[in-house]
Amino acid sequence: MNPIASVYDALGVLPDGATPWDAIGINSRNPEVDDELLRVEDIQARHEDELFAIPGLAGNCVSRSASGYEFQVYVTDKTPKSTRAIPSDLEGVPVRVIDTHGGFTSF
Repeated sequence: MNPIASVYDALGVLPDGATPWDAIGINSRNPEVDDELLRVEDIQARHEDELFAIPGLAGNCVSRSASGYEFQVYVTDKTPKSTRAIPSDLEGVPVRVIDTHGGFTSF
């Protein structure tokens, strides 16, 4: 048995992030997740295609800073041209551009 299976079992999730309850239509929303995070994740989902259409974009995520939630957008080479193509905010949520210096490496 793959050792990660025990982690999935302990967390009650499936490899794609869904819970076993999602598969049968039971709402399994985690009460610890605040409404603002859910709002920001919805914004991220609405803009993902737009962001990934930008040349050199390697990824994006939601992050929490001292001032609240923000989007982190990872580019393979941070230049003035690549930075100009990325919005400074998405629906009022700030965007921070991070240089990956060539992309991500899988280990």
